[in-house]
Amino acid sequence: MLYRFDSDKPTLHANYFDAYAKLLCPWKAEEKALSILEFGIGGFGDEKKGGGDLLTWAEFFPSAHVIVGVDISKKSFHVPPNVKMIQVNQTNEMAIRKICKHHGPFDLIVDDASHMCDDTITTFKLIWHCLKSESIYILEDTQSSYSNTASCSKGVNANWTSINFFKRLIDENNFAKIGKSTGDANFEWSAYAKKLTGIHFYHNLLIITKG
Repeated sequence: MLYRFDSDKPTLHANYFDAYAKLLCPWKAEEKALSILEFGIGGFGDEKKGGGDLLTWAEFFPSAHVIVGVDISKKSFHVPPNVKMIQVNQTNEMAIRKICKHHGPFDLIVDDASHMCDDTITTFKLIWHCLKSESIYILEDTQSSYSNTASCSKGVNANWTSINFFKRLIDENNFAKIGKSTGDANFEWSAYAKKLTGIHFYHNLLIITKG
């Protein structure tokens, strides 16, 4: 399917297959009426290109309730009736809230958009409340977290990266049990860490499960 719909996942990111299969195949077996949101439709600025992932989701999950694709560039090509394409910046708070209101909450959210560190973190914060219980959030191409071309800090020891933001959630989630008993009276869970049930780091891929 991915090859047929011209998705970059089987060619550029072959390792994504196994990670996706473990998490998503059970949903397919259940024939759930999923609500899916993906940031980044593909094709860059070409109005007629992209959509490989959206078409893959539509075929892999034929019972999906809605599949929403968000892209900063206008897209105009045929998609199935349950696929919606929306042109908007992924960090536009009002627009994202509107998407959540009309199409959410979501079972699965994938960020494959700008990969800029600020955009990645802002998008996660905006969209977290729009994930259902027992849902999945996926961040692709996490290697860009170490690139100064993505407005991140350069190098493996960099302080300001989107990866470090998500690492911090691990600290919060685990420290919460003993935080105040160790004398850190000011410690407070973030809204994200409170609902976190798991973070999985793969090669260039991050998967978060929400309880």
